[in-house]
Amino acid sequence: MAGHAGFIGSAWVQTSDTSAYPGGGPGTGTDGISLLLTGSTLNPKQEINAQDVVQGQIVKHAYNYGKVEIGGNVSAPIDEYHKALFDSAWARKYGDGIHDSPDHMADESIVVKISYYRSAANNARVFNNLAINSYELTVNAGDVANFTCDFMGASNYVDGELVPALTTEHFNSPAPCSKFVTWDRCAFSLVGFPVAIQSFTLTVNNNLERLYKVRSNLTIDQDSDPMATLYPVELIAKFRDLTGNISAFLGDAGTGETPVEGAPEEEFQPAGWQGGAGGTFGAENWSAYTASGMEQSVRVIVGEGLSTPIIDRTFNAVFTRPDASATTAVSVVTLNWTGLCYENLT
Repeated sequence: MAGHAGFIGSAWVQTSDTSAYPGGGPGTGTDGISLLLTGSTLNPKQEINAQDVVQGQIVKHAYNYGKVEIGGNVSAPIDEYHKALFDSAWARKYGDGIHDSPDHMADESIVVKISYYRSAANNARVFNNLAINSYELTVNAGDVANFTCDFMGASNYVDGELVPALTTEHFNSPAPCSKFVTWDRCAFSLVGFPVAIQSFTLTVNNNLERLYKVRSNLTIDQDSDPMATLYPVELIAKFRDLTGNISAFLGDAGTGETPVEGAPEEEFQPAGWQGGAGGTFGAENWSAYTASGMEQSVRVIVGEGLSTPIIDRTFNAVFTRPDASATTAVSVVTLNWTGLCYENLT
């Protein structure tokens, strides 16, 4: 048996179509996109349950295969071809699932190919019928923008034929040479926020749930009801969560130098912050906040200044109270936020 470092691995992703998603760009279409992969946990998982039964012996005689769960993530730096995965995290099966439809069925048309190395043998694992469970964007000052996209999969019955959830292919095309997005082309925009941001995260969570099916006819012919397998037959996309945080530098209000807006010299008030349009971090009691006063418009951009930003999303968010820490290094304050009422925003 020979080992392989796997450093030639690659991932190819194909989303449903080339039409524009709400508030974002198009899907990848049949051509798909190749990612400059840094990691992946995408796998089919199935447990074997060897049950304890009384046989007058101390060995096990009975077992069963458990349900099959297709899932896991891919992680990569964001490059100039990446946009479609972020947009696909917002897509629903019918309608756009954001503006005009409450449909909670996930879009299960995504295909992902994972290759750990390249050779003449069949080495690409092809995961069909995937939907995006969650997408996390991470931007740190001094580093390129990164993402982690978590998938779930199901079997699919199309035109009378069962589409397998996992197949193989001869090879997987590597990603072309591409330019990464550095932190100076990313922005977390919050009106009236004067403090230099060290990092921010954004997570879109569709809260997918796998559904399994009991055979629905009286025949024993497997082909007559191919969806009655150990694979899930449908993925339900429940209420979407939009969460994240920002980390900002604590400053000295410019007492040592000329203050510059957005620079670390700007002081972050220890008791909180009164933002633009009456927005605040936290509240003292029920009467201290209103919906209009607490919700603050936030804009996240990756690829700012480019002809077409890779990610550009605006939404409302409510912030928690500041969480500061004191160290011998640079002091940083963290604020967590939750997106609200973002369905009707672009």
